[in-house]
Amino acid sequence: MLKSDTLSKWLVQSLSESNNHQYRHSLLKENNIFRMEAIPELKSIINLAHEDARSHLRRLAGVSLDPLEEYNEGIDPAIGYPERLNLTTLKGYFGEIFAGIIAQNFSPNGESEWEIPAFPFRFHDTAFDELERIRQNDLEEAKTIPGRPGDDFLAFKKEGDSITRTLACESKCSSKHDSGLISKAHGQISEPGIEKPVSIRQILQILSEKSNDSEVEKWILALRELLFRQEKPENYERCDLIVYVCGEKPKRKLTWMSTDIPHKNYKGKRRLESVEVHLNDVEDLIYTIYNKQKGEKSVSNIG
Repeated sequence: MLKSDTLSKWLVQSLSESNNHQYRHSLLKENNIFRMEAIPELKSIINLAHEDARSHLRRLAGVSLDPLEEYNEGIDPAIGYPERLNLTTLKGYFGEIFAGIIAQNFSPNGESEWEIPAFPFRFHDTAFDELERIRQNDLEEAKTIPGRPGDDFLAFKKEGDSITRTLACESKCSSKHDSGLISKAHGQISEPGIEKPVSIRQILQILSEKSNDSEVEKWILALRELLFRQEKPENYERCDLIVYVCGEKPKRKLTWMSTDIPHKNYKGKRRLESVEVHLNDVEDLIYTIYNKQKGEKSVSNIG
């Protein structure tokens, strides 16, 4: 659960909605008075979101997952994950996790009680390849790597044993404004025919390793029913969410995105909420919550 009264006080929301109620724009501005209170909450959420990926790496290596056992630094494959990755990669992770914070604290698309079964960070294989490269070569510098394929983030609403709403998100995070990122995000999420997000399969794979839990079993059955049923379920709806975390604020207007109509690249014909999050010193915040050393260099080399 990512619900937090502290985060709700730290981020002040301004909301606009189109006349047909199909599009909402949300602006979240930072209240600096509560920033220091928010940081421990953010660290806890970051740790929770990445825990499945750490456990997955350790399980593959045969390392005990008993929390009472201490890891030998020479064998723990999760050492350095994710803090030793390139800052650009951490910005991407931060944006995805922020989508979860928004889903559970700010009722995107006018819907509350969104639930998050898992974060699919374990499927970012290029990140683990990069950490292995650093480990074997005893390097300090991490290259910029391609992002994880699939949906950035998924949340769901259930009624009884059935899923009635899916929230699919595309997120971007930048210290400076980049209109290209906004255009790209709206294009990426808006494929019209995909009513069942493609990354549901990844969520199922994560949950299948925890199937001794009765609540997890209910999620597995509900997600299977949604994904593999041929016809569209009754009363089912996919909603879309764009999250744009930016460290630069507009000077001539209040927002970077339109408050009353969707971006021209959005073709989804679904309910859409586009969220801007204006934060001060985005990179400093990411260094802090990921416990990343500022002295670590980053090498840009995608390919």
